[in-house]
Amino acid sequence: MYLQELPLVFFTLLTQLAVGIVLVGQLMLVETGNDATRTLVQQQSLAALAFFVAGTLASFFHTGSPRNSPFTLLNIGSSWLSREIAMNCLTGLALLWLAVLGRGKSAQEEFAAIVAIVVGILFIFVTSRVYNQKYMPSWNNLGVLPAFLASMLLLGTLWHGLVLAYAGLPVPLASPTLAAVIGLTLMAVSLPLAAPDQSLVVNERVMAVPYSCQSRARGLHALLSGAGVCLFLWAVLCAPTGYLNATLVCLAFALLAVGEIFGRLVFYWSYTRLGV
Repeated sequence: MYLQELPLVFFTLLTQLAVGIVLVGQLMLVETGNDATRTLVQQQSLAALAFFVAGTLASFFHTGSPRNSPFTLLNIGSSWLSREIAMNCLTGLALLWLAVLGRGKSAQEEFAAIVAIVVGILFIFVTSRVYNQKYMPSWNNLGVLPAFLASMLLLGTLWHGLVLAYAGLPVPLASPTLAAVIGLTLMAVSLPLAAPDQSLVVNERVMAVPYSCQSRARGLHALLSGAGVCLFLWAVLCAPTGYLNATLVCLAFALLAVGEIFGRLVFYWSYTRLGV
């Protein structure tokens, strides 16, 4: 089994989920600022911090020696990996600041949320650049960033839908629908952009998913994740008063989570390198 990349799968997905929770939560507050929604969004800032910390801790299981990780910051001027670690620290601090302010209902909370969103999206951009290297042809494409942003939006949207459904609170209809549609669009855009250039294949036999099978594997990822999002949108359309069916939303989130984990595994399994 090719499961050695699981720490990176959970690192990327959980950190993207964390940023998505904050972003979609702020969109819902823009649409409706009622006290119940505001209180729940404030509580979810703690969930975002917890997911981000869990994802960051997962990444340590992919390092040769976690104690040596801080030394990679010495190459921040030339290494995207060093920049990713620096942005990870900044995003974690921004989420911590937001969580602390949220518990105290500070007037600075909105500013802290904007900072967390901006820094978080920059972190996702830097993470995508780690994989856009010429010596890794299967990852060096324009599809990585939109795929990561799609995961951020879709996971964040359905997480809020799940929490609000089980809390029995009405969901603002426009903002989660918009976020889900944008996320689906980014996913659809990322698929053709990520199509591998088979002329760069060095040894297809060393890959867990050969190039000849990648299109079908990515299609299965899109089918699972897309089915989850469409089921969520159906739950929204069937809830004109804003109260979502918890069972439908739970199933939708489960489909999305399975699809995203499988899709991210396929992404890492497509690894191939040029040169030594």
